Amino acid sequence: MVALAALSVTLLVLPGFVVDHDLAGERLAAADRLSAVNNVRTTLLQAIGGAVVLFGAYATWRQLRVSQDGLHATREGHVTDRFSRAVEQLGGDKLDVRIGGIYALWRIADYSDRDHEAVVSIMAAYLRTHLPWPPLEPEAPAADSPIS
Repeated sequence: MVALAALSVTLLVLPGFVVDHDLAGERLAAADRLSAVNNVRTTLLQAIGGAVVLFGAYATWRQLRVSQDGLHATREGHVTDRFSRAVEQLGGDKLDVRIGGIYALWRIADYSDRDHEAVVSIMAAYLRTHLPWPPLEPEAPAADSPIS
């Protein structure tokens, strides 16, 4: 309600004062004064309209940023859930579940640059703890031979 009153004063009263101020005491014909007041009103309406458009553009931009931030947080949450599930699968008892965990971790490493190093570290630790060295097979290399 206050905004409507301020807008009314701006469009009805202010143009007359602006025209009178610009004239600095000079006298104009009534039609010329009315034309000048209408020109000031038109300019004020255009300025107010421009401000509304700019505010709308800013509000839209802000809403887009908030939506993008929410989407980013959701994606990060999904990656974290997938990461946790893959690590759980890696510790599973069945071979196919462990293999699925390995593939899931590699997919996460490909998708998320931020988690790539963590996946590589987990995979290296898993291989170090689950692959015996030296191998227990009869045709295995000697215990003192290098892994590479």
